Amino acid sequence: MKTQNNLILLPLLAIGCIEVESQLIVQPEIPVQPAIYSFFPDTFDPGTTITLYGENFGTSPLENFITFDQAGSEAHSGRIARIKQIYNAEMLQISVPDDLTVGTYTLTLTVKGSTNNCPTLINISAH
Repeated sequence: MKTQNNLILLPLLAIGCIEVESQLIVQPEIPVQPAIYSFFPDTFDPGTTITLYGENFGTSPLENFITFDQAGSEAHSGRIARIKQIYNAEMLQISVPDDLTVGTYTLTLTVKGSTNNCPTLINISAH
């Protein structure tokens, strides 16, 4: 028995296609600017626990880097504050470094790569 291969050609329809390019718009994460607006108490000695008020604080101690820098010096060139407690993104407590000497200081805060200084200078005077 012989088999025959018959080719059946179907008419091909030309369909116009519009190629749509898939565009995924990726917005870079915009770092939020942390800010310290005030602190309490407003006068204190080295070793004192103070409360900072502001916005965009990190929610874990490792996200917040706070230093007491001599006024006019480079950010984070001074003594590191120890984070004692984080209440929320607007309030946290720090311990003023025990070895802070007499002088005028700027409180500098960095959260997730964004740095800001407290606008109020801190004066530590002799006791």
